[in-house]
Amino acid sequence: MKKLFSFFITLISVFVFSQFAEIKKIDKKFEQKYSEIRKKYKKVHNAEREKEEAKLYEEQAIEYENAIAEFQKNEEKIDVKTLSTDNWSKPINFEGGIGAFRKLFAENFDISILSGNSGTVKSEVKFIVDEKGNVLNISANGSDKFFNQIAVLTMFRIKDKGKWTPAEIDGKPVKSAFRFPITMNFE
Repeated sequence: MKKLFSFFITLISVFVFSQFAEIKKIDKKFEQKYSEIRKKYKKVHNAEREKEEAKLYEEQAIEYENAIAEFQKNEEKIDVKTLSTDNWSKPINFEGGIGAFRKLFAENFDISILSGNSGTVKSEVKFIVDEKGNVLNISANGSDKFFNQIAVLTMFRIKDKGKWTPAEIDGKPVKSAFRFPITMNFE
């Protein structure tokens, strides 16, 4: 039994590490390309530089989209509408409180790749916490597709860095949905 448990933990660790490694690989690849553009065009507000950065931004968004799809392809899809929130005897919570979750999210959100943005950008991250406290079905909706992807990738980066306590109904853990609004102002 100990060997089976050890094998299972190792398998989960390898899967989580491979997800994180894929994200880092994409980040590194595109940081190198952005660096080359910055070297090529010293002036920040240069039409050609902005055009090349916009093209690169789109390429990076596609790679992130593919990575997210790959991470989620074997995940159980749960219809949020089937999850009750009316009769919880205990609500969903994060180890250290929701404030600790917000801090962890903010510390791991890579804003550097959003340097081309301006104005206010909003998104709402949604996910499900199952009966065991696992995070599933991560998604984000908002006006900026790339910002949404970065929010989802941030959740993949941190989903095993803290413990969620599932909601309870009559003392029994239940699957529950969590919504997390994000607003960032770029100047």
